[in-house]
Amino acid sequence: MVIIIFFIVSCVLSLFNVKKMVTVKLFLKDRNSGNLVIQRSLIPKTSSLNEKVFWILKELISGPIHNNYERIFDPNIEVKEVIVKKNTAYISFDWKVIDSLYENPSLAVYAIVNSILLNIRELEEIKILIEGIEPVSTFCDISLEKTFK
Repeated sequence: MVIIIFFIVSCVLSLFNVKKMVTVKLFLKDRNSGNLVIQRSLIPKTSSLNEKVFWILKELISGPIHNNYERIFDPNIEVKEVIVKKNTAYISFDWKVIDSLYENPSLAVYAIVNSILLNIRELEEIKILIEGIEPVSTFCDISLEKTFK
C-alpha cells in the first residue's frame, strides 16, 4: 500500500515538473545536407535571461536527440559564465570550445548565435569569450573579436 501511494505521489509531482519546462529551438547540423536546421528541445523555465542563455547553450552542447542530426560541439565543453548587459549576452566558454571552432567555425558560431537570438527576443548581440577573455584568434575567416548579431 505504501508503495502505491509513493508511486501516485511521484507521478503527480512529475506532472508539475513538466510544466516548469519551456520549448526552445536549437540550430543543429543536419547529417545529410551539412546545414544548420532547427530541433525543438526543452529547458527549465526561468525568468532570468542569464539562466535562459545558459540552459540553451547546455542543451545545444549536449547534442542532438535525433539520428538525422550531427553533434557540433564536444559534450565536455563548459559554459563558464553568462552575463547579459543591455541587449548583449557575453558568453564565456572553457578552452574545449576551440576544438569545435577549428572543426566547423561558421556552424559552431552560428549555431550558438542563432539559437540564442531566436529564443530570446530581448537580445540583439552575442559576444563569445574563452575563459572570460576576448579571443584574438580567427577561425577560417571568423573572428571572435566582433560581436555577432
